[in-house]
Amino acid sequence: MALLSVLLLACAPQIASSDPIDDGSVDDTVDDDTATDDGGDDTTEEPDYSEYDGAWLEVSSPESGHFYAMDDDVPFQARVIGADGNELPFDDIVWTTDIDSGWGETGGDVDALLPVGFQAVTAIAQLPNGDRLGWTVGGILVQHEDAGTYVGDLAVDFTVDYSGTPLTTTCFGAATLYVDAYGETALGDSGCTVSLLGYDLDTTYDFDFTIEDQEVAGQAILDLVIFESQFEAIGELGGGELYATWENSLLGYIDFVGELDLTRISRDTAPE
Repeated sequence: MALLSVLLLACAPQIASSDPIDDGSVDDTVDDDTATDDGGDDTTEEPDYSEYDGAWLEVSSPESGHFYAMDDDVPFQARVIGADGNELPFDDIVWTTDIDSGWGETGGDVDALLPVGFQAVTAIAQLPNGDRLGWTVGGILVQHEDAGTYVGDLAVDFTVDYSGTPLTTTCFGAATLYVDAYGETALGDSGCTVSLLGYDLDTTYDFDFTIEDQEVAGQAILDLVIFESQFEAIGELGGGELYATWENSLLGYIDFVGELDLTRISRDTAPE
């Protein structure tokens, strides 16, 4: 029986454990993730922006003192020039105007509308080397193509029936009208002296016109000191010329026809 027990024990399967046996020894295996520094240099090399040292900004458009119609795109063109005189690759140029803090554009070559008004435009380039370059162009005027100061002649024909005979006299005067920056209104005045039936009568006019699609309409207001009359006037505006006419009857027995024939002399939209 003792011999049988020994034989059964020798034939039994052997089971190995997957758990390491802690025998008190020290594991000197080094994990790859915790490997010691082998002396290599991992420092990232800083980019070289020295080509921007001594560079300057050059603006070729818009032009100083130039007029631009309010509905036309303005070309904005600028470039960064290196110290050696060659253009550098830089397009992040910011444009601003001194009359509208909310307006701005970005780019070295871009077309855009400017706000209406007399203004200075500035280009700013913040270079990669930390330098900040600027260029300002002044005296730029943006407004309606027809806006400005118009001067010329006022002519008014007065006709009165005298004992069945029509008598006509014409008074002439100088007139000045201002078309606003948006080309929407024309305001001004004039005056002339009427000589009729042996009397001289000073007359003055105020003009209050609206403009739409170059068509003029509004009031020619005659001031005779003792009373004032308003007459409907119509006309046209364009190509630096303003023309308007009106006709009516005054006091029921004096017929008249008035005419304005004006030419623009400047782009100023208000008296100084």
